[in-house]
Order: sequence, then structure tokens, then C-alpha cells
Amino acid sequence: VGVNAETGKYEPQLATEWKLQTDGRSFRFKLREGVKFHGNRGEFGPDALIEALKLQSTQTEIPGVVSTSNVYGLLNPLIAGIDKTGPAEVLLRLKATDGTFMLTISEQRGVFYMVNAQHFNELGQPDWQTGPASGTGPYEYADRAEGQFFRYQRVSYHHWRVTPDFPEFEFRVVAEASTRMAAM
Repeated sequence: VGVNAETGKYEPQLATEWKLQTDGRSFRFKLREGVKFHGNRGEFGPDALIEALKLQSTQTEIPGVVSTSNVYGLLNPLIAGIDKTGPAEVLLRLKATDGTFMLTISEQRGVFYMVNAQHFNELGQPDWQTGPASGTGPYEYADRAEGQFFRYQRVSYHHWRVTPDFPEFEFRVVAEASTRMAAM
């Protein structure tokens, strides 16, 4: 769910429509069709959304490391379940009424990421060798070098939301403050 920068109102993105149901604890979402995952890893839809939500609302344990999704603490206490109700529709049930739920899943809070759960499970917890799991954004992961940079490239196909102005961008890791300023 997007947020209009000028009005602050919610606006369609991957969810094109949503409606709070009469029970006050369920939302029906209609989903955008034809959205591709990076790396030719299938399309976004109800099944992909359900798997991503499951992935991000559970604690992940890795031998020797306990890692918690950045949204585990926000989503797990809220969501009772989610069901596919059509080819591009889901019903999401909350454990209780929650006036901040839409904020929690919107880009304004920016904590619920649409990732391909199958790709995430193949990779395991992302690290310097694997890179992140594929997503749906206008830029996709290209490469990185530990302690040096992260590089992303514009997707090669027509993106459903925006065509970025730049073909790629790079986040550089620069430890020294004066060098960071000089690089700008």
C-alpha cells in the first residue's frame, strides 16, 4: 500500500484496492496482476503474498544465529491468518481491531517487503555471498563487495509503477567522515 507524499492518503501499489470488512478485523485486498519478481522468478499474486507474509511474520533460526525478521515483532502479534479468495484477491484476518494496521503494512512505515519467499528459502538468510531474495521493485540487486558497495540496476522490463531515471545506483560504504563528504 502506497502513501501519497502530498496528501498522506493511502494509494494503490501492489494492493490496488482494500476494504475493511464488517467484522472490523478483516481486510479484503485486491492485488495488482502481471507484476514480475526479479530474476525471472515468477509473478506476484495471492500465493506469493501469503508465502511472503508467512516468511516475514515468523522467527527464523539459523544454526548458531537467531535472526528475527524486521517485521516479526509488528506482524506476528496482529495477523490471525490470510486466505486466497480469488485469482487476485486475499482476505487478511487480524487477531483484534487495530487502527494502525494499514500504516504498518504501508510504505510509510516501510517494514513489510514483498520478496519471493521461495527464492529466500533457496538462498537462506541473505549474506555477502548470496545477496538478497528477489523482489518486485523498479531496481534489482546487481552485486556488492563487502565493506565497499551495494549496486542495484533498473529492471530490464517495463515496471508496473515507475521507470527509474538512472540505469543503476550504488551505495558506497565509506568509513571516514571526511572521505564521505569529499565523495559527495
